[in-house]
Amino acid sequence: MVIPIGFIAMSACYVYYFNFRVIWRVELTPTELRWRHVIGGGAAALADVRSIRCVHLGQRRREAAGCVATVEFTNRGPRKFRATDPGAADFLTRVREIAPHVIVEAPVG
Repeated sequence: MVIPIGFIAMSACYVYYFNFRVIWRVELTPTELRWRHVIGGGAAALADVRSIRCVHLGQRRREAAGCVATVEFTNRGPRKFRATDPGAADFLTRVREIAPHVIVEAPVG
């Protein structure tokens, strides 16, 4: 049986992106934002965070199991993570309290 090389390459890209690049933990301290994913993590000073924008998952907002948050920085590319309700609302409230300079767009609904 012959397996096309393109199929193997495409499968490897999906495995890498969805298993190794998905952020599964976000921590907020008074001075920095930290995140973890399977192969590592990172941190950024809160002064470098410009905005956090959330979009509901699913088509029906009231039945959504969470949101996808995009964090934009002044000195690096954006990061995305999935947040679950009610954890997302608590996290965004803490961001507003600790870092009032950050533009926070909470999901509507």
